[in-house]
Amino acid sequence: RLHYFYVGGFSVKGRMKAIVGVLAVVVALAWVGTVQSHEIKDDVGSGVLYEDDFVRIWNFTLLPGEATSVHRHMYDYHFTVIRPSTLRVFLEDGSHLLDFEAKGTFGFRLEGDYLVAIAGMEGKVPATHSAVNVGDSIYEEILFESKRP
Repeated sequence: RLHYFYVGGFSVKGRMKAIVGVLAVVVALAWVGTVQSHEIKDDVGSGVLYEDDFVRIWNFTLLPGEATSVHRHMYDYHFTVIRPSTLRVFLEDGSHLLDFEAKGTFGFRLEGDYLVAIAGMEGKVPATHSAVNVGDSIYEEILFESKRP
């Protein structure tokens, strides 16, 4: 049988639910502010690990609830997921595009304003988009951009 402690008229469990709810709203508002700013970035990852005239390799990490900026992919690329999670992808205008379990390796070829899937999934997605980690775990990938055709 579970026992709850009460502090100031509210159970500790109730207070934790309220704190989690407030944090979720703060994260959502911060993300909406990013999307609505329409500032499109070239950064497609958290940090560049290596770059030369031919390739750029990124580390990409998202905590649960964390969002990327709205960004545009300028090159063909592949990524391998190191720590899987569920990602929610949004269009440039902030509208929901898709959710997917990000695990394994994916590849995309840039064709105009779209990324055509060549590994890991089928179809195409806009080259300009954003994503949110809607899973319960940290998401991490290594992204490899090919700067030459």
